[in-house]
Amino acid sequence: MRNRELLERIIAFIGENHPEAYLVGGCVRDRLMGKESRDFDFVVPEGAISLAKEIADRFRGAFVLLDERREFARVVFRDFYIDLARRVGKDTLEDLSHRDFTINAMAVPLEDWGKEPLPIIDPHGGKQDLELGLIRRLSPSTFLEDPCRILRAIRFSAQFRFTIEPETLREMAEHAHRLVIVSRERLRDEISLTLAEPNSPRYVTLMDELGILKVLFPELEVLKGLHQSPPHHLDAYQHTVKTLAQLEWLLGELNDPQPEGPGRKLVAYLGELKESIQKHLERRISGERKALVALKLAVLFHDLGKPFTLTVDDRGTHFYGHEREGAFIAESIMERFHFSSREVEGVYKIVANHMRPALLAQEGPLTKKAIYRFWRDTGEWGVETCLLSLADHLATWMEDLIPERWERRVWVARELLTAYFRHREELFPTPLVRGNELIETLGLKPGPIVGKLLRKIQEAQVEGEVRSREEAFELAKRALESGEV
Repeated sequence: MRNRELLERIIAFIGENHPEAYLVGGCVRDRLMGKESRDFDFVVPEGAISLAKEIADRFRGAFVLLDERREFARVVFRDFYIDLARRVGKDTLEDLSHRDFTINAMAVPLEDWGKEPLPIIDPHGGKQDLELGLIRRLSPSTFLEDPCRILRAIRFSAQFRFTIEPETLREMAEHAHRLVIVSRERLRDEISLTLAEPNSPRYVTLMDELGILKVLFPELEVLKGLHQSPPHHLDAYQHTVKTLAQLEWLLGELNDPQPEGPGRKLVAYLGELKESIQKHLERRISGERKALVALKLAVLFHDLGKPFTLTVDDRGTHFYGHEREGAFIAESIMERFHFSSREVEGVYKIVANHMRPALLAQEGPLTKKAIYRFWRDTGEWGVETCLLSLADHLATWMEDLIPERWERRVWVARELLTAYFRHREELFPTPLVRGNELIETLGLKPGPIVGKLLRKIQEAQVEGEVRSREEAFELAKRALESGEV
């Protein structure tokens, strides 16, 4: 209610200063779809930047200059934001003709915004396409003017479950190569918004069919046709897309389990942790981007090291160490698209460690030390690592899935996740000693050996072998004398 009242006051203020102003684009589309908007686009004949500054001052918002040349600015409030832009052309109709898609080329005069039904200016049939569930480009120059609209079309299709009109699809493919001129930040944001939606494999496949994926992620191309020995059924690229599909299935199954199939064991072991897992994936990592997006990017990149680690012998093809090689490639891609350092680190850790749960499942008893080492190396990204590992297993074995193997993998995931969600204080106990104390007490010089000693002490704490400062110092002395570190 408070947001609605604030928006109404802002609309009234803009109307007093610019009677010809109108609302346009996404907020009109969302209103017709019965959805709530968090962003509202206003178009004024002139003075958009100065008006935005005045609104920010008067209504206590944060002013952001987006494009001085085009007179485009934003005012951010707690739960929504407004964009103000100078009109393109001599009137509303000319301005609308420069927009991207018909469903975004509808406008409402300010004085009509509160009316029901909503009176709209719709010269391009946007309302009809909205009712038909169609994404249709506005003109033949749509993608020439801004190639990023290619990704916006896919994003809208994913968000609204709309179909992209055939001619629009053809032109998207025709202009896909021009995505290289778009800023990496804009590409990053559109990719992230699409991956945030369910059924993301469908849209990854669409991007591949249209020639978009090879422009964004040429590293994935070398996975096509890369043979993998049994139990794999697919080449490395098809396996990657299948793994993304299995991740979507895993997350869906936890929410709505089916009575038969591998989901039974999944829910039996992980069902009680589903709320913790969901909350973990929903945490914001950078701006509005959530951990789930980083996980899906890690899925796309998890096997990129395979072409560079391929060996062949009489037992088949092998990719020893591909996870570590792939982590470096994934890291470079994330940096290329200017993701935050936390996201870069997250994708690196997920890819680098995605084989760890499988190895733990093969090693017999799962010790406290093994669990500690897993979380020491993965940190907050261990949850995502477990989920990728499970999805990877399903995408590898497919219809030949061995129930006993699957149960062991899910059990390992439960043990790891339970330690993190339910016993974190035991997993990461308060350090008994600090590095400077080891240096002073044992007469050491600062260096890697101090870190090794601290890790050894903490592992001993987790195992219950060390409970006091005295025992910690004694352990460090023995390790030094024996040459263990």
